[in-house]
Amino acid sequence: MTTIRIPGLPLVRTIFITILVFFLGSIIAACQKLDQDQPQELLSAVNVVNASIGMNPVGFFIGGSKVQGAPLHYTGESGYFITFPGEKTFDAIEDTAPDYFLKTSVTFKQNTYHTIFIAGEPGSITTLFTEDDLTAPPAGKAKIRFVQLSPDGGSLILSLKNGTVLFPEQGYKTASAFKALDPGVYDLQLKTATGELLAEQNVTINAGIMYTAWVKGLRSNASNSPIGLQLRSIN
Repeated sequence: MTTIRIPGLPLVRTIFITILVFFLGSIIAACQKLDQDQPQELLSAVNVVNASIGMNPVGFFIGGSKVQGAPLHYTGESGYFITFPGEKTFDAIEDTAPDYFLKTSVTFKQNTYHTIFIAGEPGSITTLFTEDDLTAPPAGKAKIRFVQLSPDGGSLILSLKNGTVLFPEQGYKTASAFKALDPGVYDLQLKTATGELLAEQNVTINAGIMYTAWVKGLRSNASNSPIGLQLRSIN
């Protein structure tokens, strides 16, 4: 793997992007570097998150070319890697399986970061595609967004234990915008629209860092993947 910084994209501090190099366009070998003559402003970047429930580790393809790297286990993510803008097919396959379980397309914008969340259960796998605003948080603050990826979760609320609502009633396969948050130690609570507490997590939020809090699993008591919160820092 290679790490580089993309000067053309809006970032806080210096964010290093993991390049999972893949065959695409002029890339002709898995370990070959991107063409240094490619204008930086013509690049984009994408992170892939595996929120699919009950699946084996997942590999994926962009524009028909396999993205190199270990298959993503449940709740795993690729980290941002470079791709080229435009409409591309996005296909996913279980590790060692012969056929794709997901075939869709996405449109990458120039000079933009994106995330593809693979969500759902076997037989109803789907995606959520986001554009990620990685501009710096205000001085002395962090930034956080909320993504609801529990298929049977309904509209969910992310709040603090003291009762402060951070994000009200986020529906399945939706993502909030980022909002500023003071650094500190918090008890995040995941609640239903009627106030039922589903999950709680103690987290430390640091200034200058951007976070995604996403809902994983199922509310069903029979599920082996119970509903919960996954908090990831982006930078």
